[in-house]
Amino acid sequence: MPATIPPLVDPFGRRIAYLRLSVTPYCNFRCSYCQPHGPVLPVGPRDEMTPAEIERLASAFVRLGVMKIRLTGGEPTLRRDLTEIVERLAALKADGLRDLSLSTHAMFLAPLAAPLLAVAWAIPDERVGQLATCALVAGSAVTIPLDRQPVATPNAHATGTMKRCSTA
Repeated sequence: MPATIPPLVDPFGRRIAYLRLSVTPYCNFRCSYCQPHGPVLPVGPRDEMTPAEIERLASAFVRLGVMKIRLTGGEPTLRRDLTEIVERLAALKADGLRDLSLSTHAMFLAPLAAPLLAVAWAIPDERVGQLATCALVAGSAVTIPLDRQPVATPNAHATGTMKRCSTA
């Protein structure tokens, strides 16, 4: 029988169950949030982890007790392989991952919302469209819980929009 790996804990003894994982340093906006020290410029083709490397890293954290992963950046939707990354991470549900989220400014979310939900959730095409529309009206944070319906969290400019987005 394999040895049990103790869960991650912080210096105060609290269990660490949440991981923010930056999938890219790049953003098409030049705000101080993503780039407080100025624009991040590409330096070569290997300055980002591959989907397989991201999956391997995330899998290690899930085995250590992480149950929620938020993909961040820069801007994650700039990754051409974001759908593959989400598909790989969604498969970690079998290992204990409960929530998979994406922090985004949502500028490029429209064409990605349905494919992201489809690979993360394996739901029928007609339902994907409805859920993707709900995610789009919210803006900055899209949560794709792996054990229940997707939820979009409204940003400061989208307050009240969730009343139109029933996904239960």
